[in-house]
Amino acid sequence: MEVHFYQLQSSPLPRVVADLSARCLEQGWRVNVVAPAASGQLDDALWAFDDQSFLPHGTDKYDRAASQPVLISEEQVSANTPEALILTGLAPVEPASLDDYKRVSILFEGSDPGQLSLARQSWKAIVAAGAKAKYWSQETGKWEMKASSDAG
Repeated sequence: MEVHFYQLQSSPLPRVVADLSARCLEQGWRVNVVAPAASGQLDDALWAFDDQSFLPHGTDKYDRAASQPVLISEEQVSANTPEALILTGLAPVEPASLDDYKRVSILFEGSDPGQLSLARQSWKAIVAAGAKAKYWSQETGKWEMKASSDAG
């Protein structure tokens, strides 16, 4: 398992979720996007992701949640048997809850001191649990890796 931390600074959350979801689908992975405060906003954003293509997705509120390649939910679910997990609305992360995923992406607002603090706590817990972690930031407008753990 790899855990990637993304400190959002210049790209809006819906765009980053759409980009990461598309990359996961390219790998052949199903995705669970956990968005406690923005599930409707993300659902709308994924519909309009790209004028030339469609990003297949749904929310856990629909009967066909199990068939969705990208499933947006308010909490972590396994209805679509995801290999990738995208967490938004940062809360403390329990490393054991991430074991079944190939890739976990944790998105947090760089301008929010509370989210920065929670991200640091999660980084420490994840690295202490032996997972490989990478930290990405947008300080220059593009994604740059700022830290990496070679654990695991």
